[in-house]
Amino acid sequence: MIFSLSTNHSSKYRSNPNIKLPWATLSAILWVCASLQTTHANASVLGDYFKSTSAELVAFVDVYTKSADPGVTDNATSLWTELALQNYVNFSDSISLETELVFTLTEPNLQSGMFTSPGVINPEPAYADFRTFMLTWRGTNTEIKIGKGVIELGLAEIYTPIDRFRSQNYSTPQHFNDRGDLQLSISRFFTDSELSLTLLPYNEDFIDPPIGSRWLNSRGDRDFFSQIGAKDEDRPHSFPDDWGYLLKYSGVSRGFDYYLAAHYGPGAYPIIQLQGIVIPPKTKKTYPTATSAMAGIVATTGSWSFYADVLYQKTEQLEDDSFARWAVGFSYRETTLANKLGLIEIKPIFTYSGHKVVEDSDPSLTLFNSEDARPHPDSLLGRFDIRFTDKSMLYFFGSVNFKDEDSSFGFGLRYNHSDSLLFSVHSLYMHGRDNTQFGRWRSNDFVSVGFNYRF
Repeated sequence: MIFSLSTNHSSKYRSNPNIKLPWATLSAILWVCASLQTTHANASVLGDYFKSTSAELVAFVDVYTKSADPGVTDNATSLWTELALQNYVNFSDSISLETELVFTLTEPNLQSGMFTSPGVINPEPAYADFRTFMLTWRGTNTEIKIGKGVIELGLAEIYTPIDRFRSQNYSTPQHFNDRGDLQLSISRFFTDSELSLTLLPYNEDFIDPPIGSRWLNSRGDRDFFSQIGAKDEDRPHSFPDDWGYLLKYSGVSRGFDYYLAAHYGPGAYPIIQLQGIVIPPKTKKTYPTATSAMAGIVATTGSWSFYADVLYQKTEQLEDDSFARWAVGFSYRETTLANKLGLIEIKPIFTYSGHKVVEDSDPSLTLFNSEDARPHPDSLLGRFDIRFTDKSMLYFFGSVNFKDEDSSFGFGLRYNHSDSLLFSVHSLYMHGRDNTQFGRWRSNDFVSVGFNYRF
């Protein structure tokens, strides 16, 4: 998988390991659930909840092929493990609760505390946290969800700029995963389509590599790959001005799927602004309020699949550029030649990520706009899957950024020993100048060996 790597940025705000997830909100949800049942029924529901438990244990050993940059810990190997527990229970015919509790351990240790609070700037990775805690009410043609969960949007394979509505844990970038976001959504279902409105009270910060990680280096912060990062960051969450509002209409038709979406709230990418007129100058990284329009389509014909995602964003006062970003591409499942070669399938995938500035930002309001924080501005990304049997697959992948002249490539091997046990090897090698997305990590080429076990 091609992933957007991230650096740490210094901040005066740190998470408190003793602060819990918004238990006031979650406790209220549980209270509502409990009030729906009698004491005897509650015991039955609790039993059904634990009986529904399914789990996945993932463990990887990472071996770095180069020495780390000067000034950071030079660990030649590291261990990453994650245990995810999924549960699902029905309180009634129309009300259900879905949870996913994730436990993470690493060596060297990166974790601190339990249950990260929402809205914390520059949070630290926790030993345990909920990725999903979602209460759902289902009517005949309507569904309401409240709680915490992952929001996915976009149809392009490998990479899409549309998939921007979920916060992620990048404390170990080669094994990044979703954090889940607090949300309230209302959906209306039609015959072949769906209309949904999602309210997002928090524009969550990503979890960055903590101090001591070899992924923490001096080449800028997570968003700005050069040296123009800011020590302070602003992520206000006052209602209703700073909330995110996502409206989406999606549908299926014969041979293709599509969606249209609009968003109002914090923009997709941060900017750097001055904090008053002081000497020495003080800067702040913030996400300006913006209006965005999005659309996507994927069409299949035979063994071919074609897809496109488009995003247009405009900030209210031109604090950032007005720009369009898109990802277009195709994949092809080849079986005739593969079978002649004794293989099951050969599948190439290619995605082009493009970018165009429609109107420049106002320099009197913004010191640095988000241009340097938008990954893959002019990039070709590809993957080539070779499936030997139903159990084994070899794949190669890579990306080339023509604008910034950085790149990455790697390979992987997957072997399904059984339906519940998967062994895999994954590697990534990065190239480019210091102030580029992949070039800043060129000392962190790695090979990962591990397994996924479901039970």
